Amino acid sequence: MKILIVQMLRMGDIVLSTPVISGLMKKYPNVEIHFLVNRECQRIFKLVPDVAKVHLFDRNELQESIAHSDRSFFEAFNRLDHLIEDLNAENFDLMINLTHNKLSGYFCGEINATEKLGLNIKGDVVEFGSAWFQFLNEYGSDDGEECFHYADIYYKGSLLEGRTEKFLLSEDEGAQNNVISRFSGIQDLILVQAFTSDAKKNYGVKNWLQFARSLHSVYSHGTLVFVGAPNEESELENIVHTLIAEGISAVKYICSIPELYSLLKISRVLVTGDTLTKHMAVAAEVPVIELALGSSRPSQTAAFDQSSIVVQPNVLCSPCGHSEQCFRTFHACANSIDPYAVALLTVYRMLEDWENIFQLASETQDKMKISTTNLLDGPVWYKVPVQDVFSEKSVAFWISKVSWSLFLNSRDTAGFFEIGTETYKLHKVLSYRYSDIDSSDWKYMYEQLRRIYESCEEQISLCLSELRSIAHKYEEANIANEMSIKLMKIRREFQGFPFMETYLHSLDDILEDNISSSFVRFRRIIEVLKVLRERLIIESKVTKSLVSRVEESHGREI
Repeated sequence: MKILIVQMLRMGDIVLSTPVISGLMKKYPNVEIHFLVNRECQRIFKLVPDVAKVHLFDRNELQESIAHSDRSFFEAFNRLDHLIEDLNAENFDLMINLTHNKLSGYFCGEINATEKLGLNIKGDVVEFGSAWFQFLNEYGSDDGEECFHYADIYYKGSLLEGRTEKFLLSEDEGAQNNVISRFSGIQDLILVQAFTSDAKKNYGVKNWLQFARSLHSVYSHGTLVFVGAPNEESELENIVHTLIAEGISAVKYICSIPELYSLLKISRVLVTGDTLTKHMAVAAEVPVIELALGSSRPSQTAAFDQSSIVVQPNVLCSPCGHSEQCFRTFHACANSIDPYAVALLTVYRMLEDWENIFQLASETQDKMKISTTNLLDGPVWYKVPVQDVFSEKSVAFWISKVSWSLFLNSRDTAGFFEIGTETYKLHKVLSYRYSDIDSSDWKYMYEQLRRIYESCEEQISLCLSELRSIAHKYEEANIANEMSIKLMKIRREFQGFPFMETYLHSLDDILEDNISSSFVRFRRIIEVLKVLRERLIIESKVTKSLVSRVEESHGREI
C-alpha cells in the first residue's frame, strides 16, 4: 500500500497531520507513506517518523519564474509538469489532500491514485471523498464553537476509525545533545515564544516584560527561556538584557526546529501565540498557555491535548480575518489580556491548581476568556470555558459536537452510526462536569432540548415539502422571492436556539447569494435544508437516548 499525503501549507500543519500517519500505519501494516509539502517545510521532517519519501513543491521558485520577464514563459508550467510526472510514476494507491485550497485541489486532480480523499478538482468536477473534508470546505472558515479541530478533521476525513491518535515527533540526537549541554543543571524551564510571523498575534515587548516581572514576583524558582529564530535575536536580546538587569532569571535561545523540540521535552510549560511551537509542545507532552490573538481560531487549532489553557481577548473584533489589517490604532486584543493574569495562569497550570484557575477566570471574564482543552471526554477534541456553568447552551454545546460527529461519520459509512455508546459516554462526562445537578434536572434539560430539535426538524421538513412542490417553477421571480421569505422565517426561528451557528451561516450564504443561477441556488437550498434536517434528527435521537440514560441511572439509584 503506497499513500501520498498532500500538505502544502505550513510546518505547524504538518505536525497536525502526524496522527494521520499513525492511523494509517495501524490500518495498513505494510504501508509506504509519502508527503508532498512546500520546500520551506522540508526541515520539519527530521522530526517526523515513518515517512518513506518527501516530495517538494517549490512555490517560491514557481512565483519567481512567473514574475521575471527574463525567465522562460513555460518554466513554471514545465516545473509543475515534471513534478506531476514524478508523482504519477509512484503509482499511489491512495492520495489524501489535507491542504484544502484551490491550488492543491487542481494539483491533486492531475495526480493518479486508485482512491482520493480530500479536495480534488478535475475540470468542473469537485470531490471530497469524505463528509469530514466537505465539512471543512463548507464551515472551515467559521470561528464558532461548533467547528472541529483540524487534527480531528484530518484523521476522520482520512477514514480512520476511533479517537484521533496523538501527535508524534521523534528527537534528533544531535539537537538533543546541544540542548542538554546548554541547559544542564537548570531546572524549572518556562519557555516563551515571544514573537510570531503574524504581527497581529504578537503580545508585544512591553507585555512580555510585565509578564516576566509578574511571574518572578509569584514564582521566583523558574528560568524564563525566550526562544526564537535568527531574525528575532535582537529583540529577544533586549528583553533578556532588561530582565537580567532587574535580577530575573532569563535566557535567550536562538535554535533550530529540532533543538526547539528537544528543549520543549525538558520544559515545565510553554507560553506562546505561535502555532508550530504549540503543536510541537503537544507532541512533547508539555502543557501550553496559548495567547489566542489576532486571527487565531483556537476552536480549530488550539493545543490538541488535555488541560492546556487558551486565553482569548474579550473584544468585538476578535478573531479577525487572516489577511485583514488591524483597523485599530492600538493592539486591542493584546492589551485586553493582563500580563499578571497570564503569569498567574502559568504558575497555576504548572502546579495543576485548577481551583485558582477557575477563580481567576471568574475575576477576569470582562477582559478575557479562559478555556481548557479536552481530549479525553468524547469522540472529538473540545475547548471548554473554564467558567462552564450548567445551562441550556452549555449542554447543547456537547450534544452538538457529538451529533455533528455522528452525522459526518454516518455519511462516510452509508448511514450507519452507533448512538448508544456515544450517549453513554456523553452523559457520564456531563454528570461529572456538573456533579451537583440531580437526575430530574438532567431529564428536564434533555427533554427540553429534544423538543427544540424536533420543532426545528418539523419546520425544515415542511419547508422542504413546500419547496419541492414548486420545484418546476424555481426560475420565476415571485417563486424565488417566496423561497427567500421561507428561509428568512426559518432563520428567525433558529436565532434564539443554542448552537445553531452553522445552520445560520448556511442560510445566510444562500440568502446573500445573488450571483448563482436560479437552478444552482435552488439546489443549494434543498441540499442545505436536507443536511439541517438530518442533523436535527440525530440531535433528537441523541437527546432521547440521553433521557433513557438518566432514567436508567435513576432506577439503579432507587
